Amino acid sequence: MKRLLVVAWLAVSLTVLLLVVILILLVRGRLISQTGPPGQPGSSYVTQISGGVWTTTLVSSDPTRRLVTTITGPGTWRMDREVTYTPVAEGTRSESRTRVRMPLLYWLLQPVSNRRAKAEAARWDARVKDYLAAGAANTGGVGD
Repeated sequence: MKRLLVVAWLAVSLTVLLLVVILILLVRGRLISQTGPPGQPGSSYVTQISGGVWTTTLVSSDPTRRLVTTITGPGTWRMDREVTYTPVAEGTRSESRTRVRMPLLYWLLQPVSNRRAKAEAARWDARVKDYLAAGAANTGGVGD
């Protein structure tokens, strides 16, 4: 049982790290095309990242509650993502469920790229914290 939990934890950790890498790459990508109005099911956009073409399609959307997207890439790359938003006393809780399919070679090479993904995630986290700290100090008069 303990071994099963370790394997499950490892699988979840690797998936999260892969998502971070994909999201970082998507931010640096170049938008090639967009179809449909944003927020409408069936709308999509195509980006080019390091020579690979990635298509993100909005499967379904219930604004303020749920968002389902599919990202497909070169070869057998595919990521299905569902995000649900729930109001709570402190604000909004966001829960994400993701299923990733990738070529075997990339899966085998994940340990090599994990260090870079962790470093990039740490830099991103630091930037967000700095931004939030600066925003909290400079919010006087907002909304007036």
